[in-house]
Amino acid sequence: MENKRFCRACELLQQMMSDVANIQSYMDAIAPEDRASDDEQTRRLETCKTCQHRLVDGTCFACGCYIALRTLPKHSACPKKKW
Repeated sequence: MENKRFCRACELLQQMMSDVANIQSYMDAIAPEDRASDDEQTRRLETCKTCQHRLVDGTCFACGCYIALRTLPKHSACPKKKW
């Protein structure tokens, strides 16, 4: 049996790249009429950038969502009612 060594950093990077691709595919699937305006999405993202619940990986500690995905739908809301 051959011993294989795994690089944890490489595995993490590969998982992150997979997550980014999945997030983008979900975002692409949201119909234009169901999306918040560009100005509204920018306002939401700016609010999240300074929030204490935002994690380094772009997720929200309060609900576990990917912030980029949560801020896109027109009828979405912040779990902490910040937007």
